[in-house]
This record gives sequence, structure tokens and C-alpha cells, in this order.
Amino acid sequence: MEEKRIYTCKFCGMSVTKRKKMRLHEEHCQKNPASKGCLTCDYHYFELYPIDGRRLPFICNPDLMGKKHACKAGMEIATDDNGLYRSSLRTGCDYWRKAIKDESEDPYYVEKSPESNPQRIN
Repeated sequence: MEEKRIYTCKFCGMSVTKRKKMRLHEEHCQKNPASKGCLTCDYHYFELYPIDGRRLPFICNPDLMGKKHACKAGMEIATDDNGLYRSSLRTGCDYWRKAIKDESEDPYYVEKSPESNPQRIN
């Protein structure tokens, strides 16, 4: 029996057997905030679009909607390929802004004490 070492990304959970490959992946991982990728950016959101039922191999609801990656800063991260959207998420974006998951991290959250809110009215 042969033992193999497995390296796992601490951001997304992807596993590989080569240490060098994992280091390279973690540097550019979309879920690593240090890489300034789309998935950790405040400008990233999903946009709904209608799916053309003729492209599907089965009969389905004509009101079927899909979702594509979109950017509020105007960066093109989803390209249209005859009704199919291909995402090209990026890292190292100049427009990247840290996504705020919790209101306690947001300096403009209304429920904070007036002293800590930078936009308070005196």
C-alpha cells in the first residue's frame, strides 16, 4: 500500500496531491480575500436571465430562469455564448472592495452607537 499526502485549500476546500500546485491555487483562489477575486468582492452579485427552453434536452417550464455572475463596478465577468453564459471570474481586480457579510463589520450600519458611526450628524 502506498500513502499519499493530500493538500487542501483552506478557502474553498479543493484538494490536490502536489504542494506546489496547492500554493499556486491558494494565491489565486476566488474565495481567498487576499487574491481580490470576484467571489469575495462587495460588487459581485448574481443576475437572473431567461433560459431558452429549446436548448434543453427535456421539456420544462418556459419561465425557467438561470443566474449569471455580474459586477456592480461594470467589469464584464460573464460572456454570452448564444444564450449560454460563461463566467470568467477574475482576481487582482482594481475595483475590488471587501464584501461585508455581517452588519457588525459595516462602519455605516445604523444600529451602531452614534459615536462609532462615521456619518453621524452632530
